[in-house]
Amino acid sequence: MPTLILPANKHISLKRKVPRSGFIEIYIESDKPVTSYILDEDGNKAFYDAQPEIPSYGGFTNRKLHHQKVYLDFQGDFYFIIMNEKIDPAAIHWEIY
Repeated sequence: MPTLILPANKHISLKRKVPRSGFIEIYIESDKPVTSYILDEDGNKAFYDAQPEIPSYGGFTNRKLHHQKVYLDFQGDFYFIIMNEKIDPAAIHWEIY
């Protein structure tokens, strides 16, 4: 399971291919609450354009534990974003199945 220290007010964006089945499962364990998003191209663009509403397929807001199985009804790439909006770094373990 990958581990990282995510600095305060930073994020990591992971680009992956949508599996043939369309199903993905995410797991995050963090020592500080973090926010996650599962996005398609449009959602990723909205995120980086700092839109007030980000269309997402899943994710959680301000949680230490995230576990979700999601069906993605599109082909191509999806983006998994983990954000640390706190003032302290967060130690994070994450996995995408």
